This record gives sequence, structure tokens and C-alpha cells, in this order.
Amino acid sequence: MEKYACYEDSNDFFESLALKISELAKKTILRNNEFKVVLTGGNSYQSLYKSLAALDLEWKQWKFFITDERFVTQNSYLRNSRKINNELFSRIKVPKKNINFMKPELGVDRAILEYEKVILQAGKFDLVLLSYGRDGHIASLFPRAKYPRNRLVVIERNSPKLPKKRISLSYETLNNSENIIKLISGNNKKSLMKSFFSKKIPSKSIVGDNSITCINKNLIPLELQNECIDYHSTFWR
Repeated sequence: MEKYACYEDSNDFFESLALKISELAKKTILRNNEFKVVLTGGNSYQSLYKSLAALDLEWKQWKFFITDERFVTQNSYLRNSRKINNELFSRIKVPKKNINFMKPELGVDRAILEYEKVILQAGKFDLVLLSYGRDGHIASLFPRAKYPRNRLVVIERNSPKLPKKRISLSYETLNNSENIIKLISGNNKKSLMKSFFSKKIPSKSIVGDNSITCINKNLIPLELQNECIDYHSTFWR
């Protein structure tokens, strides 16, 4: 079941979220000797990555994957992996073999095939981090686009926002997770929130076994604020 939680103080929220994730990681590592997490790019989670990097964690047991990547040069500021490297990996000691990211520089077909092998080997994820775009897209899965079913990785050739060409984990792959956190933040999401709770958005179907959508309270119209509860009182079961 999808849960909706709201927050007001971003600094407090991301620090608390980092602690919650670290607790989940410790429990999972005790059980499985590893913690498999799918990271996402963009700006929404940069504060979380910094907060995680400040914690003393068993990084050698963490296995990292990525939701999507853009077909740009490796050094481009638009590259999702670059932002994650800057905010997280440059601050912690993690074996390179534990970082399993997409490689669009291989070309479309090969990049998809190679990453599908990675995902098949990974199996079910422990945690997937996602954030909503202003049009309701998640990763590089856009609301009005149609993607092939039964694929682990899909291509978006005509993204509504630049760069046009991207590869992304599919709805089915993102759903294959024990826990999913979806984030809605930023003033440009106010138009999304006007009809978010009543509108059918494809990305709402990504719920895994346990899902929570965290929303900046300032984005929620007053008449809809009873739709979500304070994030301190709910995370995963």
C-alpha cells in the first residue's frame, strides 16, 4: 500500500531519512550480507547523499545501481552518475566493483543488454530511490510514453526534456524492490500537486513491497494536506 508523508524542514528531513536508510541497511546486511540500493540522479536527493556520506556505514556491503542515464558525454554535468559521484562516492570509500551504473557510451543496444545482465544478476533490490518530475515522470519513464513490457531496461528516444535520448530501468524492474521511496520537492512541482492525489499517473504504479511518497508540505494545497501524514510517524513497516 502506498503511503504519503509530508515534511517542512528539508535539512531535518534528509538527515532523518539518511538515518532511516542506514538502519534499514544494517538490518538487511545482517540478514543478507549486502544491501542493494538503486540511486537516482537530478537535484532532489543531493542533500540525502551528503547526509549518507557523513555517516559511518559498512560501505563494502552496499551494492549501488542507478535508475536511469542520459546519452551525454561521461564528463557532462547532465550525466546522472556524475552528480552522484560528486555528492556521494567522492566522500566515501566503496569498492568500484560495488558501483553498477549504466554505460550509454557503449551505444544504445549494447548499453541496454549489458545493464539487463547486471539487473538479472542483482535480483530483488532492497531499496529504490525515486523522485517525481514536474510532469509526473520518474527515472526516464514519462507519463505519455509507451514502453515495451517484460523488459528490464528501456530506451526513451524523445524525452520531453533535454537530453532527448535516455535509458531507464523499466516499471517492472523498479517495482522489484522491498522498499521504495519517492520524493516530491521543489517549487516547480506545485502544478503536479494540484491533481496528484486524484490523477492517474503511471509512475504511481511503482510501489514494490513497501512504498512511501515524501512530499514537501509547502507544495500541497491546503485542502489536500489531510492526504498525507508527518514523515516522523511513518516509514517502512
